[in-house]
Amino acid sequence: MTAEIFDGASDMATRRDQIGSIFIRRESDLPRVRDRVRLAARELGFDNVTQIKLATVASELTRNIYEYAQTGSLSVSLIERGERRGLELVCQDSGPGIQDIELILSGNFQSKTGLGKGLAGSQRLLDEFRVQTTPGKGTRIEAVKWFDDFQRTLRSVDEIRKLFFSASEASMIEELQAQNSELVRVLAELTHSRRELEQANHNLQEANEKLRQVDEMKSRFISTIAHEVRTPLNALTGLLMVLSRDQSEPLSPRQQETVARLEKSTQMLIRLVNDLLDLSRLQARRMQIKVQEFDAAELIDSIATGLKQTASDKGVDLRLEVNGELPAIVSDPTKVAQVVTNFASNAIKFTPAGGAVVIKAARDAGEMWRVEVIDTGIGINEEQIPLIFEEFQQVNISNPHHGGGTGLGLPISKRLVELLGGRIDVQSAPGAGSTFAAIWPIDVRGYVPDSIIAA
Repeated sequence: MTAEIFDGASDMATRRDQIGSIFIRRESDLPRVRDRVRLAARELGFDNVTQIKLATVASELTRNIYEYAQTGSLSVSLIERGERRGLELVCQDSGPGIQDIELILSGNFQSKTGLGKGLAGSQRLLDEFRVQTTPGKGTRIEAVKWFDDFQRTLRSVDEIRKLFFSASEASMIEELQAQNSELVRVLAELTHSRRELEQANHNLQEANEKLRQVDEMKSRFISTIAHEVRTPLNALTGLLMVLSRDQSEPLSPRQQETVARLEKSTQMLIRLVNDLLDLSRLQARRMQIKVQEFDAAELIDSIATGLKQTASDKGVDLRLEVNGELPAIVSDPTKVAQVVTNFASNAIKFTPAGGAVVIKAARDAGEMWRVEVIDTGIGINEEQIPLIFEEFQQVNISNPHHGGGTGLGLPISKRLVELLGGRIDVQSAPGAGSTFAAIWPIDVRGYVPDSIIAA
């Protein structure tokens, strides 16, 4: 029975320059094999990791010889095949052969000792691995590790051969001591690196805690300022309404124009304050949802009714397409309305006169439903789409259809959709319009944490 694992170049002529052989007769030969193979690998220019791999394979193969065949040999050679050079290990014994060689090389074999992974592991460590075994006639294993492209030998083969045969037991001990010293040094470096890493992690945790505290302070500051500003704004709005509707002392046309501008400005400031409050609560994860059952068709129809005049003034055709099979929705209707209103308002803002905006609602896959706002507006570059969901980021500012704003509407909408267990999908291209879709659960219960559902 023969099992071979070789690359396609294995049938090319191979030239061997033997460095030396070691006969395996007793257990004390095993460390000698490991030492000599590592010596040869080092002088042939292999790095430390590859030296360890080759020494490990040699140790495993000779251990198999000692345990199963009692005697055998291991030969080390420099080989050349075409343009390639490498180190070859050849193990030969006259033992009982290896049963189930394919199973062993597959890595699925387990011996009575619980191990049995030696040959499969050795095969993975080297570039080529060939096993020839016959029951009752022994086993021959040929294993090769090829040089790297820029590898250069430190000594000639004759010099390596002399070292191979002149290495004494004392030199083996010295080599082991040197290896132990190197391991101790590496262990000390690893311990030092671990301590540095632990200190870095500690510093990072402290920095994260400070950032968290700063973020909380920022949220509290925004919330406090917004509340302080909203109170006088509401008072100012009420005063302006009284002035504009006072029939006993009607305003002059110029005064009415001024009051109208003031009302528009205060409404914009109130929207900004509300957006800041929403953003602050969302960032601090303090916003809760009020779950109730509602009719999506009625909700979206009321949103469209409120935006009809804005669209008409802009010369934009606003239409609805709500699927009649859409079931009752169990969610937060106020937050759903806020998202849809924002999508539709943006669509109207960025759609030129003569264009159209369509609000669609229908059931989606599984227990989900979706609202789409489709426009024939100016569109967005693909690379700018992620930016529109970042706070205070605005795109297309230089476009004549840009109507200003704070850049908070879409970031808040995205957070609200995710708060309700959904996601946002955007498709857009310059000059081809945009489609903003919110996909969320028909019943948010089970999709969101109970802690954010208001009692």
